[in-house]
Amino acid sequence: MLKLIGALTVALTLAACNQSAITVTPQQAVEAVTAVNAIELTGRNYLTWPLCPGAVLCRTQVASANVATGVRALYTAKNAILAALKADPTQPLPVTLTEALSASVVALQALYAKYGVVQ
Repeated sequence: MLKLIGALTVALTLAACNQSAITVTPQQAVEAVTAVNAIELTGRNYLTWPLCPGAVLCRTQVASANVATGVRALYTAKNAILAALKADPTQPLPVTLTEALSASVVALQALYAKYGVVQ
C-alpha cells in the first residue's frame, strides 16, 4: 500500500510539472515532421478528386471542407516545427510543437476514417 501511495504521489507530481520545460531534440522533431508527410499527402490527393457524383472515386463537399481544414492544421503544425528548427537547428524544441503535430494527425486520421479516405 505504501508503494502505491508513493507511486501515486510521483505520478501526481509529474502531472503537475510545467510542460513547457519538456523538450525534444532537433532530430526527433525532424523525424516527427517526416513521419507525417504521407498523411498530409493523402489529404492533398483526396482534395484533387472530382466531386461526387461524377466518378467512381469522388469526394463530397462536406468531407472536402473538413479534410482541407485538417490538412491545413497539419501543415501549420509542421511549419511551426520547421521554423523553430530553422531559427536554431542545434537547440531542443518545446514538446508542445510536436504535441500540436500529433493532435493534428489524430484529427486528420479521424476524418479519413469518417469519410472513407483510403490511406
